[in-house]
Amino acid sequence: MVKDHHIFVVGSSRSGTTMMGRILNKSNKIFTLKELHFFSSISPNNFNQKIDKKTQTVLLSKLFCIQNEGIFNVSRHVHYLKEAKKKLQSKSLTSLEIYILFLRIVKERENVDFICEQTPNNAYFLKEIIKYFPHSKIINMVRDPRAVLYSQKNKWRRKFLGANKIPYSESLRSYFNYHPMLTSQLWNTSVSHTLSNLDSSMIKIVKFEDVLFSPEKQIKEICKFLGIKFVKEMLSVKKIGSSSVEDNNIDKYIDKSKLDMWKNGGLNSGEIYISQWINSNFMNRFSYKKEKFRFKPILFYFYILIFPIKLFFALIFNLKRNTNFFRSLKRKILKK
Repeated sequence: MVKDHHIFVVGSSRSGTTMMGRILNKSNKIFTLKELHFFSSISPNNFNQKIDKKTQTVLLSKLFCIQNEGIFNVSRHVHYLKEAKKKLQSKSLTSLEIYILFLRIVKERENVDFICEQTPNNAYFLKEIIKYFPHSKIINMVRDPRAVLYSQKNKWRRKFLGANKIPYSESLRSYFNYHPMLTSQLWNTSVSHTLSNLDSSMIKIVKFEDVLFSPEKQIKEICKFLGIKFVKEMLSVKKIGSSSVEDNNIDKYIDKSKLDMWKNGGLNSGEIYISQWINSNFMNRFSYKKEKFRFKPILFYFYILIFPIKLFFALIFNLKRNTNFFRSLKRKILKK
C-alpha cells in the first residue's frame, strides 16, 4: 500500500485519455507522464515478487527511457542504465516498488503535488491500482464505442499525420490490430473492469463527449474531484494525436468537430452493427443511441470470415512488443 497521491487517467484506447492528461498538465500542481505501459507491457508477471539487481536496473532504465523518448524507443533503455543504477539501493525490490520509486523521482524532479499516469491500458488493472494506490484518484474516460472503432481503424495513419517518430512497424501493428470484433471487445472489457470497481470512491467516470460539449463545466467537476484549482488554461490544449486529421500545434482548444466522424462514412454498416451487437448493454448504460438495422449487413459476414486472419497477424506483431502478452490478453479479452 502506497501513501503517495497520484492521478491515473485510464480508459479504452482512443477514448480521450491523452487529451485529459494534457488538460490536467495545465495545473501547476500536476505533471503528466507519457504512457508508461508498466502494468500491461514492461513489468514482470508478479508485481510483488522480488527481482534481482540487474532486472531492477533494466526495469527502471526502461521507465526513464519511455518517459524521455516514448514507448516506441524502449529498446534504447541501455542509455539510461547508468542513471538507473545511481537511483537504486542494494536491497532487493519488487517491480511495483521500482515503479513507485520512478514516480517519486519524477515528482521530486518536477516539484509537483501529483503525478498523472495516463496509460489507457491501466483500465485493465484497476484492481491493482486501487489496492496498491488507495490514496490516489482515477479518471476513467468512456467514449462511444463506434467513435473508438473509427479512431482505431485509422490509428495506423498517425505516422503520416504528424507523428513521424512512430516506426513503420508500429503502423503495421496498428493496422493488423484493427478488426471491429476485436476492437469492440476491448472496449467492452475495459468498461466491464470499470463497472466492477465502481464501489470505489477513487474512480470518476468521465464521458469524452461531455468534455467536448461542455468542457468548462466538466473540467471544473474533475478538478473538484481531484482537489485542485481550475485554471482557464485547461481549456487550451494542442490539437494533436488525432487518427483522422493532421496535427495542429498552433490552435489550442477542445475540438468537438471529431464527435460524429464515424457517422459520416467513417464506418461501414458492418462495423457499426458489430460494435452495437457486442456493446449493446453498456451502450444503453451510457446512453449512446444505437443505429437501427432491419437485417444483418452483408459486411458483417465478411468481418466474421477475415477475423482469424487478422487475429493471427495481430498476435505476431504484439508478441514482439509485449513481454507479458498472454497476461495482457487475458485482461483485455477475457477480463481475468
